[in-house]
Amino acid sequence: MKRYKGSLAKPFDELKLGFGAGAGVSERVRKQNQLRTTEIGVKMCVLINHFGIDYDDPHLWVRLALELAKRHVRGFQERRTPGAKRQWTIFKKWDLKKAVDRKIDEAGTGRGKGVTWACEVLAKVKPWKTLLANNKKPAEVLRHTYYAVSRDIENAEQRSAPTQK
Repeated sequence: MKRYKGSLAKPFDELKLGFGAGAGVSERVRKQNQLRTTEIGVKMCVLINHFGIDYDDPHLWVRLALELAKRHVRGFQERRTPGAKRQWTIFKKWDLKKAVDRKIDEAGTGRGKGVTWACEVLAKVKPWKTLLANNKKPAEVLRHTYYAVSRDIENAEQRSAPTQK
């Protein structure tokens, strides 16, 4: 599990409200609140970068919440079985599906810009390049995993769909 580093590991300084009367105290409090708001904004950007979330992702806040929940809430963590660490968690598989779909959407409807093409492009960039570093055909592994996840989602949707009589 990654540890937080840099500004994410450093707590905020305590706000010093002070006592006294007059406009000077309220102005000082206003400036401290303004500074704290800026610090929070900067740390949120650092946190988003820490988890590798794309700022253009329309589900940025949901993805950030999920990443934090996976790290800090036991119910969102996968139970680990003994043995070698599993490379493909359900979360990585889901991230792959979203990355492939997003890459295809970005390319538009151009010829040859399908799943195979998207997997070839993604196999050359992190995190997929790192994940598949020891594989001779990384794009093929991504493609097979993408289709397996798509089938799993389709099967889950069929199982959860209400039956008609």
